[in-house]
Amino acid sequence: MKGKRSVWAVSVLTVLLVGVAPAWAATWYVDGINGADPNDGLTPATAVQTIQVAIDRAAVEGDTVQVMAAPGHAYGPITFTNSPAGKQVKVIGAGPDVTRLTGSGTGSTVDGVTVETNAWGYVSGFTIEAWENGVVLRDGATMTVTNCVVANNTVDGIHAWVVGWNLNMTNNTVVANGGDGVALAEIAGPNATAGLANNIIVSNLKYGLHTDASNGYSFGLSDVYSIYWNNVAGNTSISGDTARTSFNVVSVSPSFVDTDVGNYHLLASSPAIDAGRPGAADMDPDGTRNNMGVWGGPGAALFWDDPAGGPVITTLVVTPSSVPQGGTISIEATAEIRSP
Repeated sequence: MKGKRSVWAVSVLTVLLVGVAPAWAATWYVDGINGADPNDGLTPATAVQTIQVAIDRAAVEGDTVQVMAAPGHAYGPITFTNSPAGKQVKVIGAGPDVTRLTGSGTGSTVDGVTVETNAWGYVSGFTIEAWENGVVLRDGATMTVTNCVVANNTVDGIHAWVVGWNLNMTNNTVVANGGDGVALAEIAGPNATAGLANNIIVSNLKYGLHTDASNGYSFGLSDVYSIYWNNVAGNTSISGDTARTSFNVVSVSPSFVDTDVGNYHLLASSPAIDAGRPGAADMDPDGTRNNMGVWGGPGAALFWDDPAGGPVITTLVVTPSSVPQGGTISIEATAEIRSP
C-alpha cells in the first residue's frame, strides 16, 4: 500500500568530462500538456509537445525521449525510422496510467507504434490503445516493448507478420485486442527471433499468441514465465516450423483489480505476483522477485506502486545536453521517500 511521500532534492553533481567524446547521447523531453513543439526539448521546462518531434530530432545512438506524465492527454502515434542509418532511440513514458498512446478507436486505420524497415525501436511505460494494431514491426525491424499495456486495438496488440524482424517483449499486459494479442510470422527469411518473458496476455478475441513460419522458413521463439488466459480462439496457436522454447507458461486468471474500467493492476491475491522470471536482472524495483505484467520488473521503477525502501528517483536532469571535450555537465535528481 502506498503511504506518505516525502520529496527529496538530491544534490547537484558536477562532472568533469575527459577523453575523446565526439558526440553525447541526449535526453529529449515531451510534455503533452505544457510543452510546445517550437521548444528545444532539452529540459523539462522547454519540453516539446509531441513524441514524434522528439524522436525526429534525436540523432545520436543512445538518445532517450522522456515523456512526462500527462493525465487525460492522448499521445501518438509514433514511428521509428532508420534515418540516419543505425539510429537507436528509447522512448520512455511515466507509466501506463499517465502516458497513453491513444488512437481513434474501433475502425482506426492507423497503427500506434510503427517500426519501419531495418529500424530500431524501444518503448516502455505506456498504454497503447485504440489503434488498428498497437505495435507493428516491418521487415528487418528490431523492437523492444517493456512495461506497457497494449489494449483494445482493433486488430492485433503486437504484429510482426513480415521478414527478418527481432522482438523483445518483457513485463507487458496485452489485453482485449480485436485480433491476436501477439501475432508473429516469418514468411520469406532471413529468420526472425522473438523473446517473450513475464507477460500477461489475456482476453484477446483471437489467439493470445499466434505464430506462422512458412515457405521453408522458421524463427526462434523463447516464451517463458507468462500467463495466457481467456483468449477466445485459444491461448496459443504455434506453427510446426516455429522453434519455440517455452516453460513456466500458465493459463490462469491474473486477477486484475477491475478490467471493466481498464485497471490492470494486480490484486494482492494475484498468481502473477512474485511469479516472473527469477534472477537479479528481472527483479522488481523493491528487490523482490518479478511480478508478471506491466507493473513488474526493473522497467517499472519510474511508476512502482509500493517500494520497500527509498529514495526512488522520479526525475533526472542532465545539463547541458552536449558539451565539448573537457567541459562539465550537471546532474540533478529529485527523489521520493515512500514510507509505509
